[in-house]
Amino acid sequence: MAVQHRKQRERLAREQLILDAALQVFSEKGFNQATMDDVAQIAELGKGTLYYYFKSKDEIFLHLLESNTRQFFDQIYQTVESETTFVEIVQKILLFYASYFHENRQFFNIYFPYESGQIKLKSQEFNAFRKTYYKVRKPFETRLFQKMKEENIASISPENFWKILGGVIMSINMEIHRESPLQEIIQMIKEFIAVLKQGLK
Repeated sequence: MAVQHRKQRERLAREQLILDAALQVFSEKGFNQATMDDVAQIAELGKGTLYYYFKSKDEIFLHLLESNTRQFFDQIYQTVESETTFVEIVQKILLFYASYFHENRQFFNIYFPYESGQIKLKSQEFNAFRKTYYKVRKPFETRLFQKMKEENIASISPENFWKILGGVIMSINMEIHRESPLQEIIQMIKEFIAVLKQGLK
């Protein structure tokens, strides 16, 4: 039993080593230009070892996308859980999003190209990620829509507001991509929140 546990720990450690190396390579070179040889070099492993743990570069990318997305939504849900009003929740979402991706540039450097359509996954892998994405997003989305209902916000439907929020998030993505200072992005968010408050009066 002890030997099995040790082997399991070693396997997980080796997988994490590969994932960390891949995140660095994908972030610096771009997913489309990166190769398994690049990942093997950074991980200081043979390429055959990489293929023992992951079938392809796409599988590594999908694993990074899913694990980091889960972590992101877990953290953002904890951030908004204690907020009491709809506007406070929206503000916390946007401020957290900006700070998180401004600080986690390696993940942003692979997430942003994916979201903007520069990275194409096979349909099976794309569907697998989307299924995970909607599952981890659901509690957070439910919390936001519940607040809209509680506060009788009827001037806009939850679905349309979600689209507007997505547009604001894309603007934040562009500012992070341009390497704008975080304080400038925060100011942009505050101005949007001020407009939102006026619109809900």
